[in-house]
Amino acid sequence: MRNLELTDIPEDLFERIRRNAQLHKCSVNSEILSCLLTQLVQPNGNSTHCFSSSRNLLSTEELHALLAPEDNH
Repeated sequence: MRNLELTDIPEDLFERIRRNAQLHKCSVNSEILSCLLTQLVQPNGNSTHCFSSSRNLLSTEELHALLAPEDNH
């Protein structure tokens, strides 16, 4: 598996992820992976990942904006 480092995560977004992780009794890392899988791998929300559920922390547009490559001018 690959490692990914996230930087510059807005504090309010991180807090939402952390609270959801607590609710789902999993780590922040697992919560983020589940959100990514739910939004990107299975856009209809039918992911088979063991931590998946309806965890709509971000709209699809917000997620795509966060994952868009930065403009390196």
